[in-house]
Amino acid sequence: MSQRIFYNILQIILAAALLVDFGFAQKSAKTLSADGYYKRGLAKIKSAESAATVRLAEKIYQAAAEGFSRAIELEPENPDFYFYRGKCFYKTSEIENAVRDYNSVIKLKPDSAEAYIERGKIFADLQLTDEDRQVTLKRADDDFETALGINPENPDLFYQRGLLLFSEFTQDDSDVENNRQALTDLNRAIKLNPNLAEAFAFRAEIVFFYKKYEQSIADSTKSISLKPRNAEAFKIRGRAYSALEKYELAVADFTTALKFEPKNPDLYFHRASAYEKLGKKLEAKADKLQEEKLSRINKVALPEFRKQLFEGLSKSFIDETSLIDDENSN
Repeated sequence: MSQRIFYNILQIILAAALLVDFGFAQKSAKTLSADGYYKRGLAKIKSAESAATVRLAEKIYQAAAEGFSRAIELEPENPDFYFYRGKCFYKTSEIENAVRDYNSVIKLKPDSAEAYIERGKIFADLQLTDEDRQVTLKRADDDFETALGINPENPDLFYQRGLLLFSEFTQDDSDVENNRQALTDLNRAIKLNPNLAEAFAFRAEIVFFYKKYEQSIADSTKSISLKPRNAEAFKIRGRAYSALEKYELAVADFTTALKFEPKNPDLYFHRASAYEKLGKKLEAKADKLQEEKLSRINKVALPEFRKQLFEGLSKSFIDETSLIDDENSN
């Protein structure tokens, strides 16, 4: 049985189990408590994180959000319900709903550093016009600074702020300084949480930018050891191997990454380059064709590490969020 067929069968089985589980929840709506819906939602989130495909994960997150909504109906003053529903909305690209849920958390629990971090993460990921992009970056920075004032020992805060600061294209001295600060933030995040796989992967990307390829390989390898299904870490390590002219190792890493993100055109592009260096022209040509095809049809990036692409969030909605913050400060 091929791996693709196995994953398809697994997806059908999990989807069926999800529907049965949701049907049971519907029937037991009168007896299940708010805490019961909350715990079921947390279990679904954990299941979504290990789902075989992105599409299946999105379906499970949607089901989890519905469970948290039921919990909120029964207990509307519990900030945890809004917090985790916001996480589900974020994963399914329901961005305005996610922001509204984090706003609700902040209203109910003003000292929630985690809510400011999650909301800041959304603003940092938004891809809008250049003018609105500056607004959202400022909003993200404000949220991270607020979270820092509440809890200066949160590793996710330093990881997210590092993402916000890093620029792959240095244009002036401020970019260089931001990159240095991003690296400092990543080092801080790893010190606070040595098991944060995403932080090692991102630090690998930063040091790769500075041509420290051996260190990039070491950080990528550490990230993979912490999170084996880590396409981004395999891609970064593959690029570092290519830079060191270890093209066979690079091809192996890009191939592994493609098992987790088979519709990512960047991976085909990088593997094609490695194949060319190895003199494998037919393989390189096939990958180039696949990269061109996916670039045309894959308009929205997969919701994986650093690939969120959200469009259409209005400037008025950003202003609305600012007004909510002003109300909280009064």
